[in-house]
Amino acid sequence: MTWSADRTARLWNTNTGTERLRLSHDSEVVGAAWNGSEDKILTWGAGGMVYLWDAATVTPLFTLEGDESRVVTAQWGQDGRRILFVTQNGFAGIFYTQLADLLKVGCEQYATRNFTWQEWQLFFPGQPYRVMCDRWPVHPTVPEEFRPET
Repeated sequence: MTWSADRTARLWNTNTGTERLRLSHDSEVVGAAWNGSEDKILTWGAGGMVYLWDAATVTPLFTLEGDESRVVTAQWGQDGRRILFVTQNGFAGIFYTQLADLLKVGCEQYATRNFTWQEWQLFFPGQPYRVMCDRWPVHPTVPEEFRPET
């Protein structure tokens, strides 16, 4: 895999020298890395962004945004479920690639309650309300008709 100032990372067929896939950024691509199972690719660039790609479909799964400075490195965690990146300004971010992991950490370390009805409508419009942290009850602001069945 190669990356460059032309705002792309490219995967090449080493037998024929032909391009197999191209991943495009909004700014210079500074680096790229496969995950352990080689089904996802991480790319990072000068614009403070880190992209996670599905290697089979060449579609971005999500974008991680740090500060606005150049991302100097990004790496997969050993378990392949976390991504660490560092920017030129010294900002470091750790992101979870699995929603279940993020919810677990959030519920265990930070949450003191479940979402209010207003918060749920703001962050998950049109989605049925659900309890995100099992250790906390449904928030009292959730109308009875929208409460999940227990």
